[in-house]
Amino acid sequence: MTDGAPITKEPIRLDLFIGGDMGMWLVEETLLCYHREVDSTAHLGLGHLRFNVIGVTDPDILARLEQHPRGRDHFPTTQRDVNAWAAWCKTKPPGDWPRPADIALLVHCPTLVKAETIKHYRRVYNLHPGLLPLGRGMFPVPWAIIDKHSAGATLHVIDSERVDAGPIVERHVVIPGYDDTAESVHARVRDGERRILRAFIDNLRDRGELPREEPIDPIDLGRNRKRADFDARRFVSVDELESLRATDLLRLARAYTFTGYPGLRVGPFELTLKRVP
Repeated sequence: MTDGAPITKEPIRLDLFIGGDMGMWLVEETLLCYHREVDSTAHLGLGHLRFNVIGVTDPDILARLEQHPRGRDHFPTTQRDVNAWAAWCKTKPPGDWPRPADIALLVHCPTLVKAETIKHYRRVYNLHPGLLPLGRGMFPVPWAIIDKHSAGATLHVIDSERVDAGPIVERHVVIPGYDDTAESVHARVRDGERRILRAFIDNLRDRGELPREEPIDPIDLGRNRKRADFDARRFVSVDELESLRATDLLRLARAYTFTGYPGLRVGPFELTLKRVP
C-alpha cells in the first residue's frame, strides 16, 4: 500500500465528472452539502481543496446543476467528458483559466479513460458501484447476485486503459441476502458510495494529501462485463428452464429486478419480483 502524501503546498485542484442521475445524487449528498466559499478563480473552495464541476454526461443533469441554489456561475460546467476536457486543456495558453487540476474524479461515468488523459493528471480516480477486483464492468450488483459473491462500492485509481483494474483506495462491502433483489442491494451500495466519497473529500479538504492505494494483483481481476453480457443472460429458454433448480431461477429473477430494466425473460414471459408485507 502506498502512503498518502501532500501533492502541493497550494490547494489541491480537482476536476469532477458526473455520469447519470445517480452520480448527481451522490455529488449532492456529499460535495454540495458542505459549507464552502468561492475563491477568485471561480473554483469552489473547500479547505485544502478547490474543485470544478467540469463534465456532465446527461443534459438533464446539466440543467439541474444550472438550477442549483449556488448558481451556474459557481459551476463552470460543460458537457465535455474527461478525455475531451484534458485534450482541450492542452490547447490553453499558460496561466489561462481554469488552472490545471492535480486530480480528476469520475462519479458513475461510463467513459474509457485514454492514456493521454491519465498522463494529464497526477491521479484519476473512479467511484465504481461494484466490489473490485471481482465486480468489474457494467451491472456489477446484479452480477454479484448471479455469481454468488459480495457486492459493494470501490474508489480506485485509473492508471491504465484497463477497465476497473487500478489500485484500490477504499471499498464498502455489501453481502446480498437470499431475500435481496438488485434493487435492494443497490440501495446499500449507494450508501457505501456516499460514505466513500465523503471520506475521500474530507481527506483532501483536511489533510491536503492523496489517499493510500492498494495495488490489485492481475490474477484476482474478475471479468470485465459488458452490457451485451448482461442482456444475453437475461433470457432463459424453455429447455434451460427444465434443468434449472428453483433456487437458481429465483436468483436470476432477483438479479433482474431493479428500476429501469425489464425483468428476467423466461420463454415468452417477463419475470420480476415484488416484495410483499
